[in-house]
Amino acid sequence: NGEFVVFLIRASGSMLDETIDGAAERLNDPDDKKRAAPKWQRVVQAMTWMLASLDPETRFQILIFNEDTTPLLPTRGEEWFSTRDRKTMQEVLDRLNAIVPRGAANLERAFTKVRFLPRLPDSIVLFTDGLPTQSDSLPMDGDIDEGHRIRFFEIATKQLPPRIPVSTILFPMLTGDPG
Repeated sequence: NGEFVVFLIRASGSMLDETIDGAAERLNDPDDKKRAAPKWQRVVQAMTWMLASLDPETRFQILIFNEDTTPLLPTRGEEWFSTRDRKTMQEVLDRLNAIVPRGAANLERAFTKVRFLPRLPDSIVLFTDGLPTQSDSLPMDGDIDEGHRIRFFEIATKQLPPRIPVSTILFPMLTGDPG
């Protein structure tokens, strides 16, 4: 195998609830309550399951995105991890459980970060609940409607490195993206 996989995890405020109103209400919760939000816990559990299911030969990196994109382990953003490295796996799981979803979602910045990794991945797994809410190429203030969000997505996909498949794990958002 020897495959290299990047997991891109959206950690924006919308990941706190299955409705926009519910997520907005949770934004004022203390961090421990945000981390415990059922929708966010499903994200953490899904990522934990994916790691447990990886082939031991597969190398991985995890990037967390909201307004910015940062490696899950910030000081080790240029490394590729193995599930065989128990110390690193514990560090990954501890850090994953410490993330607090907040802010907007800039997928353009996330895909750009992947494009500039020292070694490109063979595949990308995207954890999200819908279209991006922010773009560097099309900065906007005020209300962002569905048309803007579709445009943000189109802009983001132009940042993807060529010929790298993206698998998407879509978490529920019962309001928001009919398109």
